[in-house]
Amino acid sequence: MEVLKKDKVRTKDGKWINSNVFRQEALRFTKYGYFCSDYWGTAGWIDYWEEQLNRCKNGFEVQGHRITGHHYMYLNFCQIQVVEMLEGKKASRKRTTFPDFWDGDYDYFWSLEIARNGIEKDELEKLNLGVTPHPDFLMGGFHMIVGKSRRKGYSYKNGAISANYYNTERRAQVIIGASEKKFLYPKGTMGMTSDYLNFINEFTGWRKSRDYVDKQDHRKASFKKKINGVDIEAGYQSEVFALTFKDNSDAARGKDGILVLLEEAGAFPNLKDSFAAIKPALTAGKYITGQIIIFGTGGDMEAGTVDFADMFYNPLAYGIMPFVNTWDDNAEDTVCGFFHPVTKNLEGFYDLQGNSNIEEALEFENGRRKVILESSSNTTAYQQHCQEFALKPSEAFLTVSTNDFPIVELRAQLNRVIREKLMLIKGTPVTLRRNPDSGKIIAEPDLVNKLNPIIHYKVKQKDLMSCPIIFEFPSNPPKGLYKIGYDPYRQDQTTGVSLAAVYVYKTVQRGNSTRNIIVAQYVGRPQTSDSCN
Repeated sequence: MEVLKKDKVRTKDGKWINSNVFRQEALRFTKYGYFCSDYWGTAGWIDYWEEQLNRCKNGFEVQGHRITGHHYMYLNFCQIQVVEMLEGKKASRKRTTFPDFWDGDYDYFWSLEIARNGIEKDELEKLNLGVTPHPDFLMGGFHMIVGKSRRKGYSYKNGAISANYYNTERRAQVIIGASEKKFLYPKGTMGMTSDYLNFINEFTGWRKSRDYVDKQDHRKASFKKKINGVDIEAGYQSEVFALTFKDNSDAARGKDGILVLLEEAGAFPNLKDSFAAIKPALTAGKYITGQIIIFGTGGDMEAGTVDFADMFYNPLAYGIMPFVNTWDDNAEDTVCGFFHPVTKNLEGFYDLQGNSNIEEALEFENGRRKVILESSSNTTAYQQHCQEFALKPSEAFLTVSTNDFPIVELRAQLNRVIREKLMLIKGTPVTLRRNPDSGKIIAEPDLVNKLNPIIHYKVKQKDLMSCPIIFEFPSNPPKGLYKIGYDPYRQDQTTGVSLAAVYVYKTVQRGNSTRNIIVAQYVGRPQTSDSCN
């Protein structure tokens, strides 16, 4: 292990070249069948397990490169089922072993840490993450929402986080919730957590009795102790339990969990109501006392898709950590939740150090899609595949159907409209001119995209002339229906950057479906202020 520590861990451009420095305990156990060579109870044995506990709580650093405590726990003390490629064949098999280091996991575990505890901007830059937490929201105190492609191992990862809290925080409550128990155990995250706790009891120095509660859906670290002839419950008193929320959004109301996992969000029809019931108990003023993690897989979207999509694309409205949306097309100015695409850590397309080969993975995925599209009689199979093995969030939230319309493209456009609130900001650019005969003003719509209206607060265009935008045309308006607000600019210089702003506000008209809204606007800078006036 000491030899490895002297080697370079990561290149300046972020490529891992010696990620094994973070999983030395797992490698030792794989080779020898034990973690610590010192005898049980000796000073060396105690020192070893105290150091490992510290790493699981506070993380581990080598040569300035650091992983979080949850990530360290996952890599070294949690065995999972991994895919083993057979040499010279396309077939593979599964075996039980410790997880590999993945660059996608590095991003996920650090994102959780940043969401909960915050980080300074200069420290964030040093991490060289593959995702972008929004730089204006690095203060911590956020929950997390995760969208992902299939086969990314999040039940294993979240089970490790649950087991780590159980093992490192006295009296911690970990709640694992889903719409139905089939998502929780025996094969879900609760089942994974139980497997990890059993492994810890068998092979580590952190054994914890479960004398009082040891059930499939509830584990508690405590033991019976006699005081003055009376049995009392003593011990660590941390616990992890599973809850179902079907027909009961209040299942976890008032429970003060250090961690609340909400699984299979796409199949969670009352997701928003359940989240709203949990959140107050985990909030103390501007701080959070516990973190909610919502996650779901593309392809498992059912009755909960609408709630999940809304929370994913509007994270700040729910106190969820926002990330710059670098995945969807033309969405760099928007935020969303954390996303793990199919191209990140795709089997066969990452190296032994856990670096993903995004380009080759994308080429493989596009080829796979082409075969499905060309060999299917309808688009359903293609849509289902895109949803399960999503390249971007808009694909994960597809609604699969059997109609002949291009659902993938239509859904992507719908997501863009919702994400960018185009229904609110996109009106009709017009040219205003006066009819020489009647003297009335005529608004001619721009049908050939010739006009260049200013619609963003931070102007990105050089031509500041702009044009009026009409969101709702008038129809026989009564006197006083509209009010106009005008913010002028003073100087005529063409080099100025100040803009004039004119807004037309519609009040209340009986029998009309819209009221108290902006119906037209002009933001721009003509050559002279007089012409604007």
